[in-house]
Amino acid sequence: EVAYGNLGVAQFQRGLVASSFDSWLVSITLNPEFDVPWYNLSSHTRMRGVPPLSYYPMLYRLLPPGTYEMLAKDPPSAHLRLGRLLLERALNCRNCHFREMWQKELKTIDRELNAVLHPQPPPRVVQPLLTLE
Repeated sequence: EVAYGNLGVAQFQRGLVASSFDSWLVSITLNPEFDVPWYNLSSHTRMRGVPPLSYYPMLYRLLPPGTYEMLAKDPPSAHLRLGRLLLERALNCRNCHFREMWQKELKTIDRELNAVLHPQPPPRVVQPLLTLE
């Protein structure tokens, strides 16, 4: 599983994005408790968006039933929701290599999700009245 994880990173660095995704999925299939490919998939989906079900049915079989349908209901936040789900999966692995760093990243995702789901109106700028003397 480590070899496929490393292969995925090398492929990603060479611009072979779809191949890297495939390698990380193979790594997870070989060992679902290997945290790094889960993290890599999380980063990938947050940067590039939600992969189509037709291209990556294996990914959605590894996730809770109905995940793709849940993501399809809210496209603006789908990449963050899926990225969060995959990052949680990495954090829940028996031997999580970068727990503290990834927990901070999870908090960042939560803030980003909150901003998308509950946008704040822009602040009102009040211009002071000018008096002519």
